[in-house]
Amino acid sequence: MLTVWACETGKNEAMEINSTVYDVFNSTSNQQIKYEMQLFSLQLSHCKNTFSAKGLTVDATLLTKMAGSIATYLVILIQFLFMSNSCDG
Repeated sequence: MLTVWACETGKNEAMEINSTVYDVFNSTSNQQIKYEMQLFSLQLSHCKNTFSAKGLTVDATLLTKMAGSIATYLVILIQFLFMSNSCDG
């Protein structure tokens, strides 16, 4: 759970870099720096920030899917437990 939280936080921080680049772009008067910042901003806007491990995207949706799957299997196991108790009686 902590790994998913760390990846999600890192992704959100990476998305905020774009606004920082725009702040630097607007505050500088050097044309070369403005050009480089504009190119960097274009690269950031066209890049998707994701963390993946062996093809599996690690984000908040992974955590919710894992929790849902665990809950589903627990409900099934509880139903089998109640069914075996009712069959014995």
